[in-house]
Amino acid sequence: MTPSRPMVYVNGHARTKGISRGTLTPWLRDLLCIEGRPGAVVSLTFVDSAAMSALNGRYTGRRGTTDVLAFSQQEGDHPAPDPDLLGDVLVDMEQVRAQARKYGVEPREEMLRVVAHGFLHLLGYDHTSQREELCMRLAEERHILRYRTSQES
Repeated sequence: MTPSRPMVYVNGHARTKGISRGTLTPWLRDLLCIEGRPGAVVSLTFVDSAAMSALNGRYTGRRGTTDVLAFSQQEGDHPAPDPDLLGDVLVDMEQVRAQARKYGVEPREEMLRVVAHGFLHLLGYDHTSQREELCMRLAEERHILRYRTSQES
C-alpha cells in the first residue's frame, strides 16, 4: 500500500537551533513530492562521529567520519520489493558543526545542505561528474531556499 504522502522517519536529535522535527519532517516530505516521489518512505537518523566512523569504514572502506551516508534500498543485488522504500540517510551532527565552522555558515544551514544531499542521493542524484555535481548542488540550494522561505512566512 502506497502512502498518500511521503513518510519520513526521524531518529535521534539534530540539536541545532532553529530546527525541529516539526519543521524538518514537512520540509523533507515536500522535497520528496517536488522530486516526484510522493509515496516514498525514508528514514533520517542523526548519529555521533563514533557511530558514523564505524559505518563509514564498514560500508565504504574509508577511515574516519563523514557528514552523511545514504543507503539506498533500491540498489544492489536485492532491492526492496516496494519501489517506494527509498532508504536511509545518516547524518553526523558533530561533523556538520565542524563543517559549519570551517565554511563560516550557521550549523542549521550546513545541516539542511547535508540532509538534502543525502535525500537527493536516494532519489538518484550523484556527483561523479561536474555536470552531475552542478545539478545536485542546484537541487540542494533550491530545497534549502524553500525551507528558509517556509520559515519566514
